[in-house]
Amino acid sequence: MTEEERWMRQALAEAEVEKLRRHLERCTRCQEELRVHQKLRDLARDLWRVEPPEELWDEYVDGVYNRMERGLGWVLLIVGAVVLALVGLWYYVTDFLLDPGQGVFEKAGLTVLIAGLVVLFVSVYRKRRREARTDRYREVIR
Repeated sequence: MTEEERWMRQALAEAEVEKLRRHLERCTRCQEELRVHQKLRDLARDLWRVEPPEELWDEYVDGVYNRMERGLGWVLLIVGAVVLALVGLWYYVTDFLLDPGQGVFEKAGLTVLIAGLVVLFVSVYRKRRREARTDRYREVIR
C-alpha cells in the first residue's frame, strides 16, 4: 500500500468519525445508545477472569482420559465380538450344518433360533440409536 493510499484511508476514517460526531450532537437516541455501549464496555473491562481450582482441571482431564479409554474399550470389545462371531459362524457351518450325522430338524431349529436372535438384536440396536438421536434429555447431567 502506498503512502497516498494510507493517507486516503486515514482521511476517510477521520471524515467518517467527524460525520459520526456531528450526528451524535443532534441525535439523542444515538447518544443514549452510545452511552449504553460505553457502559457495557466499561463493565466488561472491570470483569475479572476467575481461574478454576486445580482440582477442577484434574477432574476434567481425568474425564477426558476416561472417555477415551472407554471408547477404546468399546472398540476392542466390538472387534473381539465380531471376530468370535465369525469364527463361531464358521464352525457352525462346517461342523454342524455340513455334518451328515445331525438331523434336519436340529439344523433348522438352531438356524431359526440364531436368525431370531440376530433380528431381535438388530431391532433393539436400531431403536436405541434412533432414541439416542431424538432424546430431549441427553444433554442433562445427572
